[in-house]
Amino acid sequence: MARIRVQGTEVDITTYPSETMLDALKRTGNAIRVGCRRGGCAICKVEVIEGTFEYTRPIADKVLTEEEQERGTCLTCRAVPTSDMVVSLEGHHERVNTLLTFFQQHAQNQAG
Repeated sequence: MARIRVQGTEVDITTYPSETMLDALKRTGNAIRVGCRRGGCAICKVEVIEGTFEYTRPIADKVLTEEEQERGTCLTCRAVPTSDMVVSLEGHHERVNTLLTFFQQHAQNQAG
């Protein structure tokens, strides 16, 4: 079992074997915004400051840039910790608002 600590908070969670980061956060009442829960929208991505993870199920090819992957950004809906981790949620809400605006504009263009 691995631990997830959220930088700048007192959140410190112990995960179950094979549990995704998102499921561990939700189970302990520390949910973040999510979208598709299938690794395709990037709403749940976070920056990994310390630690390692693996994807036990596929994610969409173009959701994370090469730079984000090198930096350790992960999709919490698919990432399973393989060691104790420290993650940052900084910028998470701004990214969600940007995506929501994009989808609203796209829907308006399709309807109009």
